[in-house]
Amino acid sequence: MDEQQLLKISLVCSILGVGILFFFTQSFNPQTWASTDEQGIEGLVKMTGDIISVNAHDKVTFVTIKTMQDVPLILFGASKNNLTKGMHIEVLGKRDEQQGKQGLIVEELKIRKKD
Repeated sequence: MDEQQLLKISLVCSILGVGILFFFTQSFNPQTWASTDEQGIEGLVKMTGDIISVNAHDKVTFVTIKTMQDVPLILFGASKNNLTKGMHIEVLGKRDEQQGKQGLIVEELKIRKKD
């Protein structure tokens, strides 16, 4: 093969690779602390993840979910859902920072089926 033909092949492969990366990033949806302001619910955060720990007390339940990172959740009141480790949940709540750690005070919780 001559140099011109190798140059053309490498150029085509580079363009295809960039196109594949572009389409991959369009379907990638990372779970972050982004608010849902664009949906009209001011100051609320929506996340989904798998429960990795549950500590239930009389009037408060502490749950940690795994998304892209571990996220601590606080549920006030008697927990109506029997939350267990491994469940896939979706939460809507407000950010809270206590002792330098971020958490989420849950307002809505839905149990989801794993995809």
